[in-house]
Amino acid sequence: MEFGNNFPSLINQYRIEEAKKLLLDHPDKTTAEIGSSAGFSSKSAFYMEFKKFTGTNPNAYRRKELKNESTFRKNF
Repeated sequence: MEFGNNFPSLINQYRIEEAKKLLLDHPDKTTAEIGSSAGFSSKSAFYMEFKKFTGTNPNAYRRKELKNESTFRKNF
């Protein structure tokens, strides 16, 4: 996906990339905690931006990626 190159968009893109890492590295933390750690001011802002950049919500992303990681480990 390509988004505008304005500064707020770039900042949010960076925050989402950080949140994606945190979601997988810290499965014990809630999505609200992850959003806050990534620099979002509220859970709703985090969910809205995450969906805009990834096409899915943070919980669904975490479930899918952790399942893929688990499947990968079983195969190797």
